[in-house]
Order: sequence, then C-alpha cells, then structure tokens
Amino acid sequence: MRAKCLLILLLLLGVVGCATAVSPTATPVAPTAGPIVPTETAVPPQVIHETPTLPTSTQNPTAIPTVTATTPPVPTATPHPMTPFTIDGLRQQAFPGGVIQVGALLAEEAAFSRYAISYPRDSRPITGTCKMPVMVRVSLG
Repeated sequence: MRAKCLLILLLLLGVVGCATAVSPTATPVAPTAGPIVPTETAVPPQVIHETPTLPTSTQNPTAIPTVTATTPPVPTATPHPMTPFTIDGLRQQAFPGGVIQVGALLAEEAAFSRYAISYPRDSRPITGTCKMPVMVRVSLG
C-alpha cells in the first residue's frame, strides 16, 4: 500500500513539474528613432501567380518515341543437366565392352553361390558380388 501511494505521489510530481512552463526572459528592445504612426489604409501584399507557358511555334517540340514491332525470339529448349544419366541418355551412349571376371567364392547356400566379380569401366575396375544358382558351375581359372 505504501509503495502504491509513493508511486502515485511520484507520478503527480512529474505531471506538475512538466505542467509548469518556464517563461522566456524578455530581451530589451532599443527605442526607435521616432514614434510609430499607424496608417489608415493597409496595402495588401501582392501575390504573384505563375502560369505555365505553352510551347509556341518558335519552340522545338519534343520528339515522341515511336513504337516499332519486333518479332519475339523463338524459345529454345534447354537440355536438362541430368539428361546423359537418364535411361534414354544412357542408351544413346557407346560403352566399350569388357569381360566380367568371376573371382573367389564368397558363400555357398542351398540354392545359390555368391561370387566376387569385377569388370572394366573407363579404365577402372568395377567390383561387386553376384549370386548364381547352384546348378550353374563356374570354373575359376
């Protein structure tokens, strides 16, 4: 309760402090040479209105740009960057043939035997495994 009263008191002091204005100090004015005599009729100030001037026959008119019809460029198809790696793209490439070499027997199961294999591709060997049915016998050599 005391804090609430203190807060209200501070707010009131702030409002009262802001409400009182400090009057500016008057600066002394030097007396004029003679008394100021008001005139009976006041002369209204002159207002000058500028009107835009229109071009005359002596001025050169501004050239109006002309619009010329041009034919739009024909859009061309941009090939997709992955096109060489699609099925159609791979079919169009020539791959040099290589011999698949069957390596060591890795596992023998009931119906299949798993072998290590390799074949050349772009002067690098590609390796992997291959499962073959047991009825097919491979001579390692």
